[in-house]
Amino acid sequence: MASRLLTKTALLTTTILASGSAAVAQSESEPAGSQQPVEEIVVTGDFIPDEKRGTSEIANVLDADDFTRTGDSDMAAALQRVTGLSLVEGKYVFVRGLGKRYSNATLDGSPLPSPEPLSRVIPLDIFPTSFIGNTLVQKTFSPEYPAQFGGGIIALRTKRLPEERRFRVSVSAEANSVTTFSDGLALKGGSLDFLGIDNGYRSIPDLLAQDPNLEQFPTNSAEREAIGEALPNAWSPDNEPLPPGVGLAFNYDDRFDFSDISVGVQLGLSYDSSLQNRNGIRQVFALEQGEVAVNESYTPEACVENLAPLNRTQPGVVADFVDGCGVRSTVWEIGLNGFLNVGVDFGNDHSIKATQLLLRQTTRESVIEQGIDFEGDPRSSVRNDWIERQVWFSQLNGDHFVNLFGGDAFSGDLEIQWRASYAAADRDTPFRRTYDYVLNEATGLLSFDPQTEGNRTVFGELSDDQYGAGLDFIQPMNWFGRPVDVKLGYAYEKKDRESAFRRYFFDNFGDLNRQVIPEFIFTEENIGPDGLTLFPIFQPSDAFTADFRNHQAYIGLDAQVIDTVRVALGGRFEDSVQTAESFGLVNEQDVLSANIDETYFLPAVTVTWEFAQNMQLRGAFSQTISRPDLREIADTQFLDPERNRFIRGNPDLVNSELTNFDVRWEWYFGRRDQMTLGAFYKEIKNPIERAIRIEGSNRVISFFNRAFVDTRTGSTDVRLQGGLVQAEDLADVEIFDTEADLIGVEFELVKYYDVSDLVDWQFFEDRELYLIGNFSYIDSEVNIDESVVDELQLSSATRRLQGQSEIIVNAQIGFEDFLAGEKLAVVLNWQSERLQEVGTLGRPDIFERPPIMVDFVYSREFDLGETPMQVRFSAQNLLNEEEFLSQGGETTENFQIGRTFSISLSAEF
Repeated sequence: MASRLLTKTALLTTTILASGSAAVAQSESEPAGSQQPVEEIVVTGDFIPDEKRGTSEIANVLDADDFTRTGDSDMAAALQRVTGLSLVEGKYVFVRGLGKRYSNATLDGSPLPSPEPLSRVIPLDIFPTSFIGNTLVQKTFSPEYPAQFGGGIIALRTKRLPEERRFRVSVSAEANSVTTFSDGLALKGGSLDFLGIDNGYRSIPDLLAQDPNLEQFPTNSAEREAIGEALPNAWSPDNEPLPPGVGLAFNYDDRFDFSDISVGVQLGLSYDSSLQNRNGIRQVFALEQGEVAVNESYTPEACVENLAPLNRTQPGVVADFVDGCGVRSTVWEIGLNGFLNVGVDFGNDHSIKATQLLLRQTTRESVIEQGIDFEGDPRSSVRNDWIERQVWFSQLNGDHFVNLFGGDAFSGDLEIQWRASYAAADRDTPFRRTYDYVLNEATGLLSFDPQTEGNRTVFGELSDDQYGAGLDFIQPMNWFGRPVDVKLGYAYEKKDRESAFRRYFFDNFGDLNRQVIPEFIFTEENIGPDGLTLFPIFQPSDAFTADFRNHQAYIGLDAQVIDTVRVALGGRFEDSVQTAESFGLVNEQDVLSANIDETYFLPAVTVTWEFAQNMQLRGAFSQTISRPDLREIADTQFLDPERNRFIRGNPDLVNSELTNFDVRWEWYFGRRDQMTLGAFYKEIKNPIERAIRIEGSNRVISFFNRAFVDTRTGSTDVRLQGGLVQAEDLADVEIFDTEADLIGVEFELVKYYDVSDLVDWQFFEDRELYLIGNFSYIDSEVNIDESVVDELQLSSATRRLQGQSEIIVNAQIGFEDFLAGEKLAVVLNWQSERLQEVGTLGRPDIFERPPIMVDFVYSREFDLGETPMQVRFSAQNLLNEEEFLSQGGETTENFQIGRTFSISLSAEF
């Protein structure tokens, strides 16, 4: 037995289809007078073509058909097709152009932890579309969702119970034009690397694990020598041809019916391996005499210019060095995922589902940057990374219909929804290696850099434990002859995070020959009391712990006040505490603390006016918040591996507060045809942004959303929670808030054509052509008080909001043949440039120009004997676009990503 909601939907749909098909069959084939009397079936209710129209809010919905049509294999790629959504770094989804901090994601109503150390938002590329039944993207806030709501909520929903047994196996292969069968970088690893699992090869040695600070083992001890020798002597990535990417997926669905009890089981396992070369250039700019000038340049042109004098005496040396100038990177991504859903329906009114989800994403990356460093020296820097990300999600939820109240005022059963979840997210960096070589212009040879920064071995780990529980009540009522849903709910969320990084370097190079590869330098013979010795590197913020507690309650009404007007209103109460403590691994007494303790009541109202049979107008108002990530309020400095830059948290960040206004006109003019036009305005108090600050000789990225000025000295070197200002001095501190405003317009069109009505070709007889497009224009402005711009090292007081594109365009054109199971689509995604980093110290802002992505997807079903099969082909980035960053009109980063072609074959049993 299906649940009551599913039963209602199925009854309505099948009745409409059956009545229509019966009428057609009767008119075409039955002679007059042959009609047999049939029982009259009366179905009451409004026909809603999809959830997008039926919901009380401004929303979009993606389902399995959408995933198939666009050929997207993960949720991040699929969601970029939605109006106003943009994809950043291939994994983060921005809603309405706002940054990832303004988007929130849930799975079956429960929050998800993030395995990323720099972000609260989960990277959605780790969710295969095969695991997801459908996804709701809601752009207006309603009280049943968390108040952490800026651009919108992305509600992922696992698949419903299957209707029948199904076993499906898929295999796939992938090739990239700049990667496959081309040379790439690869560092030696363990025997289980192909599964994304380290077999212990990269683990911290036992002796080092016993004494990570190396306090018990003197530099001349045998134990210190044994620790240095126990570290793998693996430094230099090899050049080797890269194989194609491969994938394998297995899905099993089954259903068991026992009288009034139905049990459904869904099991899915998937494995994928893909490699990507990312070759290009990188430059860093500084301001010299009011002009933007190159400070570091990893480009062939800079090498030629800088080495011109040497070229006159040793042209061969220069040629060899210039050949390697630029940035070379090879990334190997290994995904190993699994899910298990077990659901039980008890009659029509009760259902319980248990969900287990394991998502693993492992990255092996080797990067070589060769060029001219900030001191003007020719340098070659190498970084090798192995990063394991894992999310374990476990949830038990239920849906029950209970008749608790009688009388005319209660028009239906009380629906009770409950959920309890536990999730663990881990990010391990077991063995990061970095080292440098500097070109000796006197000898013309590259020499290993013996300085502390010249070689690093890092072990890092981060773990999140997240607990969640929720209880929701929905009571349909009848007030003055009008349907009203009364909604009440409570939720609790708890998150605990721990993170630690341990860094080491080798010193005492003495007279060693440093003009050879590292494997010849760091031999066992060279490690010992009289030679190379391992030393720890300590920082005051090597580790931190953080926690988050949030009690939430809401009340809402969804009422049909008159025949054509529907009103949804309510409010949400949240009482949350967010804390972080940073400390050193040597002296754990030196603790730097941050605390955000806030209570909110946030209203929301949405009015829907159905002024015509197939048109409606929505208007909405709400207030929401956006909290900083736990990492962002921890006063620690850590490395962002994706940008190879240091980032420092800020314990004085506060929650951002948003006021939201929305309006949208919707026109449903066909079975699947629709058009929408909307506008929105947002006011953000204290938006959190990133900017580059100069701390000593280091360029450090930090966060800010307000400024502090000591009125006695005029200094902005003020931290309320960082220990620089005492409590009795707070009266002398003036606080300057930042503000941002956004105004945007969104347009969407979905139109299907019966091609046979347009072209009299037999090829198009059963094919349906579709056009799907959406366009968003978003204008934003951030304002900072002019009096603190210079003190904050910022370059301007007014600019665009960070991470927000002004224009976002998605388009799809294709055809479908449902009888043959054939689909073809050409898909376009374009986003205008967006502010990537705020300019400081007079330097211009850094902008990212996203690539224009044009993809082609084709799939066809066929039978092989009695086995249903499907073949699918896709081609991505047909225009061969590149990744591009610029600053003041100069190129900061430019990388080739190539065209990607994939083919998959699946069989169903």
